[in-house]
Amino acid sequence: ADGVNSELARDAGLMDWENPEEWFQGVKAVVDVPEDAIRERFDVGDDEGAAHLFSGDLFGDVRGGGFLYTNEASLSIGTVFHLDSLVAERAEPHELLDALLTHPLLAQWLGDEYEEVEYSAKLVPDSKKVALREPHRDRLVLVGDAAGQMQAQGPIIKGMNHAVTAGALAAEAFAE
Repeated sequence: ADGVNSELARDAGLMDWENPEEWFQGVKAVVDVPEDAIRERFDVGDDEGAAHLFSGDLFGDVRGGGFLYTNEASLSIGTVFHLDSLVAERAEPHELLDALLTHPLLAQWLGDEYEEVEYSAKLVPDSKKVALREPHRDRLVLVGDAAGQMQAQGPIIKGMNHAVTAGALAAEAFAE
């Protein structure tokens, strides 16, 4: 579980992902928004949240999309793109995220002024191209991004659930 650039996987000969078409690049900003503003702007109750996905020509010819989801007192807003598309279009992920943050559609949720309190970026393997059928060798078991266990279904990207399940199964096998 040592991540997308797993040295253990490379040293064991289990990872040889080198090409940009085998990766996604995600960037995310967390923006402070008061709890009452989230409830009002998204029409959600105290223990509810909202999520939105964005696709289309918002990002020009760069293949990918965007997302927004509510937290208790903040919004997580981000983009995920095919790395080869970013390279081909000479696009900068942070500029594409800024384009999403400043899009008129988001103004209804962000308001006129907002503060970014966190910024993160993540390289994600394209599991359709790199997922390992047998993510093990000798006494080494790979889980999560090291094993290419992210799953993209259109705009929905899952991975943490696969990593947790694989890690639990690996721990069970080790205990036995």
